[in-house]
Amino acid sequence: MIAVRAYALHAVALSLLCAPAATAQPLPPTICLSISGAEDLPAAAALQLAIEHELEVPVRVELPCPAQSGSLAVSAAGVGQAKVAFSAPDGHTSGRTVRLPAEAARAAETIALLASSLVRDEAADLLETLRKAKSVKPAEVLIPPPPAPLPVAVPVPPAVPPTPISADDADADTDLPSMAIAIDLFPDFSIPPRRWTKPVRRLSFGVIGAWSAGLNGVEAANIFALKSDRARGFQGAGILCAVANDMQGIQLAGMLNLTGGRLRGVQGSFGINIARRLDHGMQFSMLNISGPADHAMQFGAANFAIGDFNGVQGGTLNAVKGDVRGVQVGLANFAGGTVGGVQIGLINVAADADVGIGLVSLYWRGRTHLEMWSQDWARAMIGLKHGSKWLHTIVAVGGRSVRDRWQPVVAGGMGLRARLGDRLHLDIDGIHHLLLQADHSEDQTPDHLSQVRATVGLRVLRSATVFAGLSINALWLPTGSLVESLTPFSPSNAGDKPFCQDCGPPPSAAAVWPGVVVGIAGF
Repeated sequence: MIAVRAYALHAVALSLLCAPAATAQPLPPTICLSISGAEDLPAAAALQLAIEHELEVPVRVELPCPAQSGSLAVSAAGVGQAKVAFSAPDGHTSGRTVRLPAEAARAAETIALLASSLVRDEAADLLETLRKAKSVKPAEVLIPPPPAPLPVAVPVPPAVPPTPISADDADADTDLPSMAIAIDLFPDFSIPPRRWTKPVRRLSFGVIGAWSAGLNGVEAANIFALKSDRARGFQGAGILCAVANDMQGIQLAGMLNLTGGRLRGVQGSFGINIARRLDHGMQFSMLNISGPADHAMQFGAANFAIGDFNGVQGGTLNAVKGDVRGVQVGLANFAGGTVGGVQIGLINVAADADVGIGLVSLYWRGRTHLEMWSQDWARAMIGLKHGSKWLHTIVAVGGRSVRDRWQPVVAGGMGLRARLGDRLHLDIDGIHHLLLQADHSEDQTPDHLSQVRATVGLRVLRSATVFAGLSINALWLPTGSLVESLTPFSPSNAGDKPFCQDCGPPPSAAAVWPGVVVGIAGF
């Protein structure tokens, strides 16, 4: 018997040695991740887990990357910043730089959110293919035959095969199983009873409230609808809708919508919407609150984003703790970082912005200049110019000489700036002036003068610029004596009375004339 066994083992060994080597199969396409400057970034393992959670597919960190794959590259871009770049299978590359929170966990989430946005924008087909490949599960597990019983006196109990995986358990949309329908009369009392059903519902109704672990379909309740895990589809309730984890779809409630994870979809209520993160989502309510947001929209009386915001905010009050990439429109707009876009409101406050349009725009890292200039009709003006990268506001005071008397002038306006080089710029300003009366005449009503000017500035020192340009000046309801005191033109038919409808319009030479502006600005 021993000889027979030895011969059999020898035969098996020879067959293995003589068998041809298996041909290496090419690795399937995937998404690869490379990290550089790791000392200034969150841990590589934390980044990989966060990105896999956002993309819902595995991420490969081993190199080289298989063919037809996408490649993510994360690198440090200075103190507290990271650059994320993605190369699609077709060779197209895109990337963005993001400011990182101080906490390592939030920093990993911020990088993962940006990485998932780049992958979805550049390689949606590859991402969908990988998700489908991940969701494919065998309908039934093949059970190998049990090993031969050992020659012992005590009989070995037969091996119990594992239960085959059914097709209902292989759900591609969620990790939780699904059920067909359930009706909750009140919590913990449903038809059919909970012990006969699975926790994820496809169709759920609540007489008072509906509660289950998850949703992959439609849910409606009179008062509240609660999910202890994730939801996908439609969720509606008279007062409260809440999902503990991610929500993909629509949440509509009378008072409060709450998503404890990422929201991809819409939240709408008459009270408050809260989402931990917004990713291709929208909130509309009286009060909207979210964490970091990418490709998001918030519309309501007050909108708040705790983190960076990429999208549109519209309401009475808009506030973002981090950087803004998009548009803020409201009575008051606030951003804790820079605004890579536009702020439109009565009050705009941020570190800096591309464009700020409002009555008061304050940017503590924006442009602020003290200017002094002289023009053809006013000998001396001094003003403050402050604003964003492209747009600024102007306030100024000065005076003009009329028959050896000094008449005060107050002015305010807005303007645009275009960079023509490192030391050269072009400003186009629109300014309105109030020409006050310093004498003791009975008519103390100020006269109005509007001006559009274009000036070119040259920086001659580190904190000093000289500028000069041309202007177009226009008087509102001018009198002849006022026109003569402001312009070198001598109107032939200008009297002492202001022009009126009965008298006809004033002569163009008397009401509108060109001018010259020369000045200096300090930084």
